[in-house]
Amino acid sequence: MVIAVEIFLHLVNLNKALQDLRREEKFDDIFERCNSYVEELDLEHVKTPCIRNPPMKYSSEANCRVETDARKYFRNQFYEALDTAVVQTEIRFQQSGMEQ
Repeated sequence: MVIAVEIFLHLVNLNKALQDLRREEKFDDIFERCNSYVEELDLEHVKTPCIRNPPMKYSSEANCRVETDARKYFRNQFYEALDTAVVQTEIRFQQSGMEQ
């Protein structure tokens, strides 16, 4: 029983830490650190990936929304990954059978 309580407290702390990362300042800090590592290691600058259009038989003629700014593109990816991690930990570890 003690181990279950300990695990639950770790999961609560994990979710709080992940939700704390979902702030603009945190993303900007991480993005700036990545850019400084790129400069330090003399790598290519961070940029958005190339967008490939799907074949016409699978899509309509409407254009999809594409971010051209790398910061905005990776901010969306970052928040999506954090949201997925928070939701999945809640789903997997807060089921009715695990509360006993």
